[in-house]
Amino acid sequence: MEQTIPRSVGVRELKNQASRILAEVRGGDSVTITDRGRRIAQIIPFPRTSVEDRLRGLVTRREATWSGGLPEGSTSPTRYEGPSVADAILEDCE
Repeated sequence: MEQTIPRSVGVRELKNQASRILAEVRGGDSVTITDRGRRIAQIIPFPRTSVEDRLRGLVTRREATWSGGLPEGSTSPTRYEGPSVADAILEDCE
């Protein structure tokens, strides 16, 4: 696989040409974002893998297990006793 040097674009060009630049990324190109000539970020495409490939990767890395059957859903929702997510977020904001 040939490694290409990512194209650099300034913040202003990114702002003005976001759709075109993202189309390049969708096409497989990486783009480095610069601010006054200094690299600040890189936009890279997600790997093109199928859901099945990603799931196999999870199993291979032992981050998930699979017995080969169809997944089974929970018969009852999980109960949680404690503050709501909204309460936790509001507490964090204080």
